[in-house]
Amino acid sequence: MVTYSNEHEVLSPTDGRIETPGWRWEISWSAVLAGCAVALGFLTLFLLFGTAVGLSSIDPYSITRNENSSGWGIATIAWVAVSSLASLFIGAWFSSHISRQGHESSMMQGAVLWGICTLVVGLALGRSQFISQPAAKDAKTMTYYSSLNDKEFATFMLENARNWKPGAAETPVNVSVDTQSRVNPNKIANNKELARFVESNTGLNKSQTQEFLEQNKNSIANAQADAQKRWEEFHSMDLAIADRDRRAAAAAAWTLSGVAFFGLVMAFAGSYVGWQSRDRALFVGHPVKVAPPKTVDIGPRA
Repeated sequence: MVTYSNEHEVLSPTDGRIETPGWRWEISWSAVLAGCAVALGFLTLFLLFGTAVGLSSIDPYSITRNENSSGWGIATIAWVAVSSLASLFIGAWFSSHISRQGHESSMMQGAVLWGICTLVVGLALGRSQFISQPAAKDAKTMTYYSSLNDKEFATFMLENARNWKPGAAETPVNVSVDTQSRVNPNKIANNKELARFVESNTGLNKSQTQEFLEQNKNSIANAQADAQKRWEEFHSMDLAIADRDRRAAAAAAWTLSGVAFFGLVMAFAGSYVGWQSRDRALFVGHPVKVAPPKTVDIGPRA
């Protein structure tokens, strides 16, 4: 006998009665997978359509002459967001409409469908390196920097360390405001990278290295700030590109996060609408007949 589950009730199309079985959530995995297929299919269709429209209407000459291409980026992000939300709504509606589950179970099916589709799209983006490739390339430029790679600064450190005598008086050196904005002189003595460099290239031990860095912290800070300026000037183009890519990757990541969150809302909404439409269709085809209440004999009174 085929039954229709509606929360805590079961509608039997054979006798029209409403029964109340033991309550539980039931998920139709076939409906979930079918809904995922529909959602991903519509997403592919929408993206291909958007790509076709965009490539047909874009004019690279006008972009270069106007020095502005931000409008196409905004339009692309908006279309991806709308396509994703619409696809999740349609897939969740389809999954809920073809299943025989109740309200709460249909909503849970929508959440599961959202999770599977999000994982599939996330894996596809990871494989395409849509965000990770530019970020990884620019991270190499920004994070692998060391002032010791500057030959002038490294030579300055070695010469001063080799000529330094324990117990020597510190030579007063002024530190400019620009240097302080780049390098904190009070942290020079605790810089492990500088300490390892001095220890490995000179005859100073750990305590002597600490004393050397503390006494010459101001002059080292000035030299390190100058090394940073030289590196930034030499890599100015790379830094500008890295900053642009960082902003674009951050915007894409925030957009995808928002799409994923609101996609869950759309999956719930699609599941609810699908349950409502299927519920009305079934009740129209099978009118409900409420069974009369049963009397229970509890035995004679005491």
